[in-house]
Amino acid sequence: MKSRIKTVSQNKLIRQFTVIDGVLVRLSRLIYGTRISLSVGFLGAFIAFILGVTYGIISGFYGGQVDEIMMRIVDIFYAFPTFFWQHKGQTGDEKNHVESVLPGN
Repeated sequence: MKSRIKTVSQNKLIRQFTVIDGVLVRLSRLIYGTRISLSVGFLGAFIAFILGVTYGIISGFYGGQVDEIMMRIVDIFYAFPTFFWQHKGQTGDEKNHVESVLPGN
């Protein structure tokens, strides 16, 4: 029975510490939770950097028509996000693109 009372009082102390330093506890939990997200983000940026530099070196080395073809491939990749963004409103869910973007509509 005595050990149970001690455990309850320890839990109250932990809860009080969490409430007193609530901002620091939440901040430390947030920072601890972002480890995976930051790792994935940095890994993705690193892979994109390596692929982009390699692609650019090949394009610059050969030049001419090879450079032109490789640039058109890059232009196609750049067009995809804009294409999907512009055609979002034509799915039937929204009336048009402008109304789906503006807040309050």
